[in-house]
Amino acid sequence: MRAADVMDTRVAVADACTGADQAWDHMRTHDLQALVVTERDRIIGVVTRARLDGPRGKAHRRDRTLAEYLPQGPIAVTSDCSVARAMAVLDGHAAGCVPVLERGRLVGVLTIAGLLRKLTERQATRRRAS
Repeated sequence: MRAADVMDTRVAVADACTGADQAWDHMRTHDLQALVVTERDRIIGVVTRARLDGPRGKAHRRDRTLAEYLPQGPIAVTSDCSVARAMAVLDGHAAGCVPVLERGRLVGVLTIAGLLRKLTERQATRRRAS
């Protein structure tokens, strides 16, 4: 199984200087779990909705930008990367999601939740077939 098989193609991108409150509202409104964060059209990280919500919610986001929520260093995988390798990247960076690139272009985002959903769907399909 490859990253392309389990990635979510609904990818939202936001600039690093975007207000955290504005980003969180956008994610909630569009039921997005992650935003790929860019700076001058270069991917610099991913911010999750859970991370933006934080322990104090709105007060946690007040007067902050997405750049302030980014973990150290950007990570990404290619669409032909194995799921096992993508999971190792996530584990090594303590991340819940990773952007998926194809020929240097953003084509999706692989999330742990999305991977579990796909695996559950595949298992259900196999059960019905047997």
